[in-house]
Amino acid sequence: MINAFKFDAFKISRSLTIKIFLFVCVLMCSLNPIFAVISSRGQTEIMILEQMVSKFGTHEFVIILFAAAFLSQDYFSGYIHNVYSKQNKSAYVMSKVCWIMIFCVAYVILEFVLYNFAFLFSSVKKVYVYKETVLLINGNKSIYTVWDYVRALLLRILEMCVIGNAMILFTVLIRNGFIVAIGTLVYMFFSAPLFRAINDIIGAKNFDLTNFTATGISNQATYNAPENLLWQALIVMSVYLAITIAGSVLIYHKRRF
Repeated sequence: MINAFKFDAFKISRSLTIKIFLFVCVLMCSLNPIFAVISSRGQTEIMILEQMVSKFGTHEFVIILFAAAFLSQDYFSGYIHNVYSKQNKSAYVMSKVCWIMIFCVAYVILEFVLYNFAFLFSSVKKVYVYKETVLLINGNKSIYTVWDYVRALLLRILEMCVIGNAMILFTVLIRNGFIVAIGTLVYMFFSAPLFRAINDIIGAKNFDLTNFTATGISNQATYNAPENLLWQALIVMSVYLAITIAGSVLIYHKRRF
């Protein structure tokens, strides 16, 4: 496992393709902070954590870009055909899983840093990392602590990990991470209307398949969602992650190249 992890680290550091995609990922990571600064004109106070959890989109595309470049490297270099059969297949998969998780955590940390940096140049007078938030919802007073925002960010990390590990699962079948990435993007753009159409056909008006996907769950369980929904989302997303990892290990053990 350690040797596979080190070898993947070596490939990341030496691959020009991965470096280019990492650079693109950093640029995409900066989009939300830039748009947040632009949209904050005229405001007197801003809370960084609230800005982070209220904007969605780029993190899903960033993990797809990184995973495509990272997973395709072994196929384009010939490693998967010449060396893979001699390796510990479980260690091979778990190394990929660990690097995708590291990337997802690093993305959220980098985005947090970029938000703080971007607001140094904004016109907002007071910028808080966290400030206790009190909202009235349906006449009920709700207080949001820093833990509510952290759980929302944790859910974002899990969503990214599920997407990345699902790509591991399909890359071994298709043998091209970029084709898997295109399929993932198509799925993300068209799955919601497709699922709604299926719901209409079967007459399930109060049941939306989209809400049971990784992205659908993450979009539902925001920082101001009921606490029980947040915990359910974290548990379900963890189960999704475990299934994708277990599926990848089993398929890589059976697959011959």
